[in-house]
Amino acid sequence: RPNLDFRGFCGTIAAGSVQVGDEITVLPSGKTTKVKSIINGGDITEENRAATTKEAYAPMAITITTEDEVDISRGDMIVHTKNLPRVSNSLKVMLVWMDEKPMDINRSYDIKRATSVVSGSFEHINYKIDVNTYERTQVTSLQLNDIASCKMLLTRPIAADSYKENKETGSFIVVDRISNNTVGAGMIVGVTKRDEDKAVHSHKTYSDAEKALNKYIRDNFPEWNCKEV
Repeated sequence: RPNLDFRGFCGTIAAGSVQVGDEITVLPSGKTTKVKSIINGGDITEENRAATTKEAYAPMAITITTEDEVDISRGDMIVHTKNLPRVSNSLKVMLVWMDEKPMDINRSYDIKRATSVVSGSFEHINYKIDVNTYERTQVTSLQLNDIASCKMLLTRPIAADSYKENKETGSFIVVDRISNNTVGAGMIVGVTKRDEDKAVHSHKTYSDAEKALNKYIRDNFPEWNCKEV
């Protein structure tokens, strides 16, 4: 936003194409609008603001403007309204562990997927795969170079595709929150129904003002999927 007269959203097209006039939805908020203009990648200046195009394709880096004032933040996904991915905080993933320190299912990690970073944990290890025999074994933790099917639970919902459908939005890395080291990498296999994250909704006491605000948001902004407190 170089000045008060212009507001654009910059990003890279992960798949497909976008055209001026397309109806789009911002996830995970669920806000909808239409594409007003598409500008090729680069700084927005008075000279190149007129350098618009009618259509753009993956993997182009572009700036779009919208017909309505909507909040779009780093890590949000813009999709065609008629082709929505699932939004959930519960994901089935295939994970390879890349750290000498074993994976702890009771510990929170930072999950970096595309441009979004969200805290999460691995609630359950479904099975570990032997890379030589493809045998599946039950384990409670992962060691260096182990590959396993896991249930990943995030602290907030994200819009996710399976890796089979889109490699850009279906892959992620796991970052240790203390050392900031990359300790794992994985692929999203499936998106399941949202789960209640006990780590987020712990035994916190809310004031009357907070409860009133929570009710107001739930009544007036149902698309935010605010939980009752």
